[in-house]
Amino acid sequence: NAQYFFNYDASGNIRTKYTLFWNVTSFDGASKDVYTYNAANKVLTYMHYQKVSGIWAPAGKSENTYDGSGNLMQTLYYDYSGPVPDTSARTLFAYYANNKLQSQTEEDYDGAGSFVPSSLDSFGYNGTDFYTFDETRDWNADSNRWDKSSLETRRLNGANLPDTIYFYGVDSATNDYVVSFKTTWKYNANNNPVETIGVLDYMGNMIELVHYYYYYEARWDLGVANVAKNSSFTIYPNPANNELNIKSKQAIAGNVVVQVVNNLGQVVMQTMLAGSDNMKLSIAVLQSGSEQVA
Repeated sequence: NAQYFFNYDASGNIRTKYTLFWNVTSFDGASKDVYTYNAANKVLTYMHYQKVSGIWAPAGKSENTYDGSGNLMQTLYYDYSGPVPDTSARTLFAYYANNKLQSQTEEDYDGAGSFVPSSLDSFGYNGTDFYTFDETRDWNADSNRWDKSSLETRRLNGANLPDTIYFYGVDSATNDYVVSFKTTWKYNANNNPVETIGVLDYMGNMIELVHYYYYYEARWDLGVANVAKNSSFTIYPNPANNELNIKSKQAIAGNVVVQVVNNLGQVVMQTMLAGSDNMKLSIAVLQSGSEQVA
């Protein structure tokens, strides 16, 4: 149903991604994503295009700004109603001194040169930098304040694994947080979860909704035995210009994901074919070069 094609820059970053969908008799370009990067290989800009009447028309854009530590500080979003981008929103990020994310603020553009707050996510960590809470607040323009929306807190054990997670809603009468759901976790000596219990607060009554047990199989395999091949393939012609034939000694049931990989190990094409003993892969849009099929 879909094919994906990728182009890379000299640093191995994805420069362009094409998405094609099946259109009755052939694959047709549906969207194109274009990325640019800074010297640290972090995304600077992202452009999204859609094909309209055979022409790639810009549909959306985002621009990222980073601080000296490489932390993402701001993402600006743009919409397109024509060739010129219209500012639509932005996301602001703040960090603790140890570069852990402290808050994320969503703001909408008002069309008059200003951004209006929409939502605020705040994050907290314990002394060893493990995530312990996430609070969301919504902007109340009438009262000019941040109103509580939701809260998640995590109590961690000595291995910094959550043993209790609380999810809170807001009591409309008091504007205070109240527990709406709680999960508890138990672990074995290898820090694998062995039991999870989920409890819902329904009108003041704690009701157990889920209760899971996890079991593990101990293995001491020191190597991997040779495994007989289930299928072998013949791919021709080689070289090919427009289409590859993929023949199997036995019919393959279901769908098959096929990737074309260049000499650097980068995926330049990915598609799904209906399984059979003779599949055809269209490669007409690929640039000339040496690739492998997986």
